[in-house]
Amino acid sequence: KSGKSQQERWVYRHLCWLLPAIYIVLASLVPPIEFDVTEYHLQVPKEWYQSGGMVQLPHNIYSNMPMGAELLSIPTMSLMPHYPNTPDWWQGAISGKAIIGFYLILTAALTCVIGRRWFGLNAGMASLILLVCTPTLVSISTDGLVEMVLAFYLLLTVYFLLRWDEEPIRKWVILAGSAAGMALSIKYTAVVFVWIPAVAFLAIKRRGFKPVLAFAIGVLIFSAPWLVRNLAWTSNPVYPLAGSIFETEGRTDEHVAQWNNAHKVPEFSIGNFQTDFGKFFITEQGQSPFLIPLALIAIAIGYRHRVIRPIFWWTVFYLVVWWCFTHRLSRFWAPIVPLVAVMAGYALQDAFSKRLKVAFNIVLVLAAIYGTSFISRSFGTYNRVFVDYDKLTYIEPILEARDNTIPIRAHRYMNREIPRIGDDQSMSVLLVGDATPFELTMPAYYNTCFDECLFDKLVKQQSLEDAYNSLLERNIYYVYVDFDELARYRSPSNYGTRSTVTREDILKYVRLGLLEEMVDAAINRDRGMVMIVKKPSQIQ
Repeated sequence: KSGKSQQERWVYRHLCWLLPAIYIVLASLVPPIEFDVTEYHLQVPKEWYQSGGMVQLPHNIYSNMPMGAELLSIPTMSLMPHYPNTPDWWQGAISGKAIIGFYLILTAALTCVIGRRWFGLNAGMASLILLVCTPTLVSISTDGLVEMVLAFYLLLTVYFLLRWDEEPIRKWVILAGSAAGMALSIKYTAVVFVWIPAVAFLAIKRRGFKPVLAFAIGVLIFSAPWLVRNLAWTSNPVYPLAGSIFETEGRTDEHVAQWNNAHKVPEFSIGNFQTDFGKFFITEQGQSPFLIPLALIAIAIGYRHRVIRPIFWWTVFYLVVWWCFTHRLSRFWAPIVPLVAVMAGYALQDAFSKRLKVAFNIVLVLAAIYGTSFISRSFGTYNRVFVDYDKLTYIEPILEARDNTIPIRAHRYMNREIPRIGDDQSMSVLLVGDATPFELTMPAYYNTCFDECLFDKLVKQQSLEDAYNSLLERNIYYVYVDFDELARYRSPSNYGTRSTVTREDILKYVRLGLLEEMVDAAINRDRGMVMIVKKPSQIQ
C-alpha cells in the first residue's frame, strides 16, 4: 500500500509539470505577434536567411545585438520544405520560436537538477513545478522573447560554479565561463547580470587568479565572435550601446541621444520603488504567489547553506542592478526567477523533511492549478494552439483577439490580396511607421524608429519624378503607412522616430497621383493606409 501511495504521488507530481510543459510547446508553435519578436527576434533571422548569410542591416538597428537565440531559427529554415502558401522561412521561424519557448522547460529541468543535487529530490521537483507554473514566464517564453534563454545560461553558470566550489577542478570553471559567454550571445545585459557576480563568486573563494583566468577563457570563446562582428561592422563592439564612447560612421550625436533617451533609467522615487518591486513580489499579472514567500522562508531557515547564500546574494545583486541601471521592464527580471525557484524548492524540501507532507503536496497542486488555469486563458499567451496556420496568417483578425492591431490587419490584407493583383512575386512594399514586417510574405522595405526613414529618403527628399523612379528601381509597388505607430513614437516619453512623414505628406502624394489608396483594405484611414504606387500624370 505504501508503494502504491508513493507511486500515485509521483504520478500527480509529474502531471503538475508535464501538462504546463505540453502547453508551453503548443503555444510556442503559434505564429508570433509580440512587437519585439516580429521586429527583430524573428525578422532578423528571416532577412539573414533570405540574404544567404549574416549581413549588416542598416535599417534594423537591433540586428547588431547578439542573436545567439535567434540564430536557432536559421537551420530550421534551411531544413523546411517549401510550400506555395507557407514559405520555408516561415516554418523555420516558427520552429525556432518553439525552441526558444522550450528553454523555459530546460531551465525548469536545470532547477530540478540543482535542487536534487544539493537539497533533495523533492526540492528539485518542487522547483521544476513552481517554475513551469509561473504564468508570466510562460507568456514571455511562448511569445518568442529570449529572457528565458538568458535565464538558462545564467542558471547554468551558477550550476557550474557550485560544482567548482564543491570540486575545485578547472573544467567546472571553464564550463561556467562558457555558459556566461553564451549568456552574452543572448543579451548584452549578461555582462552585469552574469559576468560580474560570477567573477565576484570566484574572488570570494580566494583560490588564486587561475580560476578567474579559466573563466575568462570560457567567456571569450562564446562571446568574442559577437563583439568582433560588431567591431568590424560599426567600430563599436557593443553597438548600439556605448555610442558616446565608440564612434560609428554615419551615427550622429542625435542618433546616440535618441537611443540613450529611449533606454534611460526612470526616475528614482519611493513610489517607483514600491511599484516596481511590488510587481516582482506579487502584483505583476501572472507572477506566482508561491515563489517569493517560499524563497523568503528559505532565506530565513537556510541562509547559511553553501548554496542558498550565494543564490540569495546573486538575486539581490540582479534586482539592484535591474532597478538602478535599466529601464525597468518587468520581463527584464525574469532571468533571475529560476534562482528564486531553487530557493523556493529548498523551503518546500525543508517542510517535507519535517513531515509536513500534506502542506508540501497542497502547495504543488495549488501552484499547478493556478498556473494552468492562468496560462490557458487569454492572459499574455497568444493561445490559438489549435487554429490552422493559414488562418493565423491570411484571415482578418478576430475582433476580440490580441492580434487585432492595425499593422497585423494590414499585413494580412496584403498577404491575401497583393499576390492576386499581379504575377510578379518580386513586387515589394515600403512600410512607414511599421517596423514589424515578419509575417509579410512579400518583400518589404522598412526601418526601425532609430534608423533613417526610407520614405523620407526615397520620396520626400526628391522630386516627384525622381521619387517615382526611386520606388520602381527597388520594385516598390505598394506603400503602407501606420499613422498610429508614428503617433506612438512621437508621444511624450516614447522612443521618438527618425521619420518626418505626416498624414498631410501622404495625402499630398495621393493628390499628386503617386499613391492611390486601396480602399478595400478594411483599415480606418485615420489610423493607417495601404496604397499602390502609380505613375503621376505629370510624368511623361
